Amino acid sequence: MQDQPQPSDAPFSCSSIAQKNPALSSLTPTASGVLAVPLSNNSPDWLIWFRKEQLQSVTWAGEPSKSMVANNPLELEPRRSFAAWSEIVRGTAVPWTPTELALARGIGIALVDIIAQVHAVRLLIAEHQLVQIRGTVAGSREPVLVANAQGRAVFANDALVAVRGSAVDREVPIEALFTNSPAISQALEQMRTSKHGWRRELDLSTGSGSAVPMDVHAEPVSGRDGKLLGFVLRLVDLREARRADTARLNLETALRLAAVNSPAEADEVISAILTNASLAAMDIADARGGVPVAPLLQELEDSTRRATGLYVQIRSFFS
Repeated sequence: MQDQPQPSDAPFSCSSIAQKNPALSSLTPTASGVLAVPLSNNSPDWLIWFRKEQLQSVTWAGEPSKSMVANNPLELEPRRSFAAWSEIVRGTAVPWTPTELALARGIGIALVDIIAQVHAVRLLIAEHQLVQIRGTVAGSREPVLVANAQGRAVFANDALVAVRGSAVDREVPIEALFTNSPAISQALEQMRTSKHGWRRELDLSTGSGSAVPMDVHAEPVSGRDGKLLGFVLRLVDLREARRADTARLNLETALRLAAVNSPAEADEVISAILTNASLAAMDIADARGGVPVAPLLQELEDSTRRATGLYVQIRSFFS
């Protein structure tokens, strides 16, 4: 007859752990008896009770090992063969009763229900927090890309989608989102090894086939156990900054040419115009933050040209 399979919540019990597993015989003095009930089907979580060793005196009708006469196994000592004989039994605990087994199983089932409820509450809290966090990241003005540990996209916020002109497919390798794919692959491998962030200017591919210059800040994210969870990439659109740099260089060039081409007698006035224009350019450059700088610098350049040209004309009327 085959043994019937036990239910998953059936307790385990024994009164001699050394007999069940000789490797645990050192636990006999304090944990000879063991009663355990499972608390999960998915993880090795158990609730365990222990019983210490209980020395027992066992009385036999006769000594189990009969003494022989003259070393002859067929001749036993008649007077001692039926004498009562006592033996001290070690390595066992008081056996677990059916009532104790039933109580242990009931406690285990109750704890499983409580644990399930706690995890359910945590799941609801985590889902609520996830919705809030996702909304915060999605509404950020700064493009954000989240990738898993394998370097595949799991989330892209609205700002990144707006820059690309198209959505980012889930599970797409993030290398495919940039024109310099080897640089991204190298960065991911470097962060996996060093656990440190990475930064570089790269061109982001758009849905139309063009590229947008980006300042990419990448950070690896690890769990409490140190295992890599994924990567967070924050991107800064460099188009406006580069237009501003170009406009500033054009303005500086225009100011130098104006200074060189101005009449000698107009040096002081021209110098004052150019100095004020330079100070204004620095103020505009320092005021970056949502306001397009390039148009302001271009307007300042045009105004400086008009001012110097007008002053030269006025001086010519009086010369």
